[in-house]
Amino acid sequence: SARALMCYGLGLITKQEFDDITLIRKVRNNFAHRVKTSFEDPGIQDRCLALKGRPKYPGWAEETKASSLFLGVSVSLIVSLRNRVDDIQRLQVMV
Repeated sequence: SARALMCYGLGLITKQEFDDITLIRKVRNNFAHRVKTSFEDPGIQDRCLALKGRPKYPGWAEETKASSLFLGVSVSLIVSLRNRVDDIQRLQVMV
């Protein structure tokens, strides 16, 4: 999306985050625009397996279930970006 590309271009997100956002967006669009889409579809599975920002908890490195990867990486990305906003706001208060 244009917003993700702009954030990447401005250095607000990493290449890995940009790539994961792009994959998450594509999976979401498949579900939004195709009636018979599931996490069992090969294209969806391939995109979910390509997600890199897996949570840093035991077992996640080996996870291969598409729905778990999609949810885990999405939540991890949301938390990471939200924490980044909080960190920036704290730094602004200190200045």
